[in-house]
Amino acid sequence: MANDKILESLSEKIDSFNSAMKNQLSSNKMLETQLAQLAAAVPSSEQGKIPGTPKEPIEGVRLVNTRFTNPLPKSVWVHK
Repeated sequence: MANDKILESLSEKIDSFNSAMKNQLSSNKMLETQLAQLAAAVPSSEQGKIPGTPKEPIEGVRLVNTRFTNPLPKSVWVHK
């Protein structure tokens, strides 16, 4: 009798686990489909180039100083 209860409990736990795994696999397949759709929608970029970088290089850069109370010396400024 005790063995029957143990087997029944194990069977229920296995069924529950099996159901959870099926749900997880279903979710994974939906995510894979969505990812494939997103990848197809995004235009391919040039190899080695980071998306969103400007096509033309920026000529000058300005520095915003948020740490020091005194201005930086002119030797640190970048001039082109």
